[in-house]
Amino acid sequence: MLPFLAGCPLSPGETDTTGNAEADEGGDELDLDDDGFPDDDDDGHHPDDDDGRAEEMGFVPEDDLLGCAGYCDIWAQDCPDGEKCVAYASCDGDEIDARKCVPVMGDRAPGESCRYDGAAEATDNCDASSSCWNAKEVDGLLIGTCAAFCAGTPDDPLCDGTSALTSCGSACYTGVDGVQALCLELCDPASPSCAEGEACRWTGTGFHCLNLPDAEAALHTAGESCVSSQDCKAGLECANAEYLADCEHFSCCTAMCDLELGDQGCEAQPGTSCQPWFQADLEDPATCGQGFCGLAP
Repeated sequence: MLPFLAGCPLSPGETDTTGNAEADEGGDELDLDDDGFPDDDDDGHHPDDDDGRAEEMGFVPEDDLLGCAGYCDIWAQDCPDGEKCVAYASCDGDEIDARKCVPVMGDRAPGESCRYDGAAEATDNCDASSSCWNAKEVDGLLIGTCAAFCAGTPDDPLCDGTSALTSCGSACYTGVDGVQALCLELCDPASPSCAEGEACRWTGTGFHCLNLPDAEAALHTAGESCVSSQDCKAGLECANAEYLADCEHFSCCTAMCDLELGDQGCEAQPGTSCQPWFQADLEDPATCGQGFCGLAP
């Protein structure tokens, strides 16, 4: 069981079935023509079924159902010339949950500042090899940093030509349900160097600097309840109660620590010691020797 929590949005392929067409009162399926209208000439024989056309038209690959709109392959960057595949918010909100092709509108290189047009539009002035990341409002504009797209595959991501699974300097951030693929520098949650308004968070592939929620003052301290790490103040992560010394909820915020420094950083949480970050392989350098203040096994 994984001790650390993340949000639980709809998974790729999950769809709302309430809008499906129903059969008529007699229980027979209603035959429709190619335009979606009842087919008065249907005699029950469907020769196209034999050549696979029905399967071609009626079955959508699971990945293509991701989000509320279109889809492209962010790894293959399979958009038409002059466009790039980016992650965006498809469902009238700010949650990045899908991918689409957008026009390349600038030439800013990875590592350079960029202008972002919001999660729904998802356009920016980064070049074709990158996307604007961690944008914050500055003088009425959303300003962030261009981050390079990961190369390789989801199972073997590459950043700067090296494996993002074995490099402590960079890791491929994949976001919610793997919709993103950006090469981001890792951070140290026990001694973070993130910019103001950001916190060093575990993202599933490493510790990355993420924007804090707008209501930063309402974030919880060690021992207080949480649903995800974004509920906790900077320097804390969300862990299940069974791994903590004093948590009266299903899960609580707890401090991060450095395994090389022993229990330093856990003094404020009696009964805890610096435990390995076991949501990842202990040999995985993406964890960079990090731990959390919890109960000894």
